[in-house]
Amino acid sequence: MDPRRILVVDDNADAADSLGMLLQVRGDEVRVAYDGLEALELAGKFNPEVVLLDIGMPKISGYDVARRLREMSGDAVFIVAISGWGQEGDRKRARESGFDHHFKQIFLWLIRPHVAKWYAAEPSSFAEVVAKYGPRTQDGNAVRAFIVTLDGAEVGYIQAYAIEAFPDYREQLGCEEGVVGVDLFIGEEPLLHRGIGPQVLRRFVDEVVFASMGAHACLAGPDDGNSASIRAFEKAGFRRWKTVRMDDERNECVLRRERDARP
Repeated sequence: MDPRRILVVDDNADAADSLGMLLQVRGDEVRVAYDGLEALELAGKFNPEVVLLDIGMPKISGYDVARRLREMSGDAVFIVAISGWGQEGDRKRARESGFDHHFKQIFLWLIRPHVAKWYAAEPSSFAEVVAKYGPRTQDGNAVRAFIVTLDGAEVGYIQAYAIEAFPDYREQLGCEEGVVGVDLFIGEEPLLHRGIGPQVLRRFVDEVVFASMGAHACLAGPDDGNSASIRAFEKAGFRRWKTVRMDDERNECVLRRERDARP
């Protein structure tokens, strides 16, 4: 994956610098601004591809900065809200101002016990979530990430990635080329065990993994103790393929669905 030109904008200098350092470790070219005026000045010189922008700032709010950036660069810049404000009204206003994405909801899901137990360890900070998941919303990233919606409400997260883009993982699994991995979690606990997962997986695998990405097979690797997740994948047409001991001493129950298999 090629490095990105990323502008981080936050009046909290410690938060901005920490996020900037996390992104630099990934190999991205990063600039940091501590208010909206400085951000607009830097953007004119640096021509960022991605702007990670706080909303509640002095001098010029993040909403106004996003509007100005859209006027300057149009769709050439990807603008992500990194504010802690996460109510639907805030997200709506952010979208109207020109933001492409808002990561508050993903952060809240990742710190919920059922997600932290089975999907990924609880993040240490909001900046960690932005640094990890932000690039996944970009064209050309090895991981294609999507928010799951139900009746207009955001309820979960799903991603797909070519296994061959991660050689170490491919070696552990022992799979051939042309195989795509998929991961899913439902973030809203009241919606668990209601059959949403299999529905999402069937549509996503057919429309994204097979139709868009051209894979001939799809793999999933839930923890072998996560029986609910395993059942969801089986209901979506996956079959148990093998159990793999991972480097972190965790056993993955690897399930596989072939392109021509009927769910």
